[in-house]
Amino acid sequence: EFYNQVESAIHELDGTETKTVREDTYGLTLAYPAGWDSFGTVRTSAEEGGETVFSLRENGAFQKTGDGLVWTITISPREEFEAELGTDFSQFVGPAGGVIGTDQTYVYVLSEPTDVQYLEHNFLSRRHYGCLRVCSQTVLEDFLSRNGIDANPQCPLLNCYMAE
Repeated sequence: EFYNQVESAIHELDGTETKTVREDTYGLTLAYPAGWDSFGTVRTSAEEGGETVFSLRENGAFQKTGDGLVWTITISPREEFEAELGTDFSQFVGPAGGVIGTDQTYVYVLSEPTDVQYLEHNFLSRRHYGCLRVCSQTVLEDFLSRNGIDANPQCPLLNCYMAE
């Protein structure tokens, strides 16, 4: 029953049950189900630094070890990205990343961790992590749409969180 409640809360992005986080450097916003706050943490570039604009972490592992990473979205100037990596956006970026979208100015890369990021011997941490991971599709699709970012249908990740 817990999983069903969480899953239904996560799929409700109707504006009444969501929280919106703004990333001030680039003026991007990310809306996510308010219910995520009990088991996940959405962070912005202010907390993460570097090219990361948003990240999602599972609370149990994050609070205990600083890990819990579910995914990050990073941003790169399009000209710099294309000069370094080319224009074939169907390729992997790093060990576990892919271009999820572009606009005129930037390239947006979704990256997943390459190792376990939840508390392995904690059933609740595993459950929360899995739920956040599986239910991120709606949040990431909404992120692209609300920020006027063109989705990349050639994203190489098996779990690219993109509608087919």
